[in-house]
Amino acid sequence: MADDKTDILSAIYQYKYLYFGFDPEGETMDNPWKATPVLCGSDDGINWTVIDHLPQLGNLRDGSIAIYKDWYYLIGTSWGYRTKNFKDFEELDTSFLKRDGFHDIWAPEFFTDLQGNWHIVWCANNGKRHVYVCDFDPETGTASNTWQQVDEDGGIDPHIWTHNGKYFLSIDGYWLYQSDSYLGSFELIKTDMVHEGENKNHWYEAGETLQIDNTLYFYMDHIDGSVPGVADSGVMEVQTANIDDLTHWSGPQQVSCSINMRHGSFIKVNQQVNPSPEQTVSSLSLNQLSDDPFTLKQNVTQNVTSTVVAINSIYKFCERIVGTDSNSIRINTAVKNNGLDRVLRNFVVRSIVLIQREINEVVRMFNANDFLNIKTGQPVEYLSLNIPTMLTIDTSYKDTLNNDWQKIEDKINELFTIIKQFTKGE
Repeated sequence: MADDKTDILSAIYQYKYLYFGFDPEGETMDNPWKATPVLCGSDDGINWTVIDHLPQLGNLRDGSIAIYKDWYYLIGTSWGYRTKNFKDFEELDTSFLKRDGFHDIWAPEFFTDLQGNWHIVWCANNGKRHVYVCDFDPETGTASNTWQQVDEDGGIDPHIWTHNGKYFLSIDGYWLYQSDSYLGSFELIKTDMVHEGENKNHWYEAGETLQIDNTLYFYMDHIDGSVPGVADSGVMEVQTANIDDLTHWSGPQQVSCSINMRHGSFIKVNQQVNPSPEQTVSSLSLNQLSDDPFTLKQNVTQNVTSTVVAINSIYKFCERIVGTDSNSIRINTAVKNNGLDRVLRNFVVRSIVLIQREINEVVRMFNANDFLNIKTGQPVEYLSLNIPTMLTIDTSYKDTLNNDWQKIEDKINELFTIIKQFTKGE
C-alpha cells in the first residue's frame, strides 16, 4: 500500500508556483536554529498552502529547489539531496562547501547561466564576506570548478537570476546588482525598495525572486526578533516591480500561509512538464479505516486523493460531452504531524465537508443536463454524509467515517455508471 508521501508530486502540480524553504516553528532561546524543511504551493505568489513538511531532510535551512528531467534537486545550508518521488532521497556530495579558513558558509542555491549551464552560488567568510560559484552537472549531481569568487561588494544570501541577456544578483536582502557575467563585476541598481527601521536588532536578508508574467516578486526575510531570545526570528515579506524596471517597487506585504515561511526559493511549476500524465479513472474504490487509529491520517490522505482524481475525471467528461468550462478541484492533504490530536481531527472534518460539497456540485451538474439515475430514471440524489466531529477516535468514530467512505464510493460509482451508459458506443 502506498504511503502518504506518494501524493507530494501530484500535489505540486496542482499549483502554479512552488516554494521550498523552512518552517521555524519550535525555535527557542535554547534552539534558535530549529528548522523543518517545507514545500508550499501558490497560484498568485502571495497566498501559499503547505504541501508537506520534509523532516527527513534534517535541519536544512535556506532551501533552494530546481528541477532537471524527473529529478528534484534540493540544497541548503550544510547539505543537499535529489529525489524523484519525495520518498527516497539521494544525498549530494557537498563536501566542497567546507574549506579551511572559511566559516559562515551559507545559503547555497542553484542557478542557470544564459547558455543553460547549471551552477551553485553561496556566501562564505574568510575575514571578509564574499560570494562564490561552482559549476554543477545535474545529470550526475556533482560539482566542479568550485570556489570561483564573484566580483561583488561582499554580502550574504546571494541569489542570481537572468533576464534579457543580463545577470542579476541580490545580496543582504534588498541590494540589487546587474552584470554581463555571473562572475561580475556587478553594478549596483539604485532602487526605492522599502527597508525601513533597520538597526542591530532589525534587518532584512535572504532576497529571492519569482517572475509572474511581467512582474518580479522579490521576497525577503524581515528579521525583527519576534521570538524571545532568537535574534534571527522574523517574517517573510514581498515587494513587486516591473521585470524591465527594477528601480521602482511596491510597498512590502507579508506573505500569507499557515506557517511562518522563511528563507527559501521559488520556481514556476508550469515551466516543467508534469512527469505523470494527468490521471483519469472510471471507477472508485476506497479503503476502510482499520481498528488501528494511528492509520487514520494515511487512510484519509489516500481516500481523499483517490476521490479527487475521480471527481476530476467526471469533470473531464462534462467538459467533453456537455461543453462545460474546464474545471478541476484540489484538496490539500498535508498534515503536519501524525498525532491523534485536534489538528488531525480538523483535517478529517475539513476533508469530508469538501468532498461532500464537490460531489454535490457534480450531482447538480448532472441533474441540470438530464443525466438521470440508470435504475430509477429519476434525478440523481444529493450526497448526505455524517461528518465525524467526535473528539475521540473510537469504534463510533471509525464506523461513522467508514460509512461515509462507502457512501462516497457508491455515489461516485453511480455517476460513473451514468457516464458509461451515456457514452456507450463511443
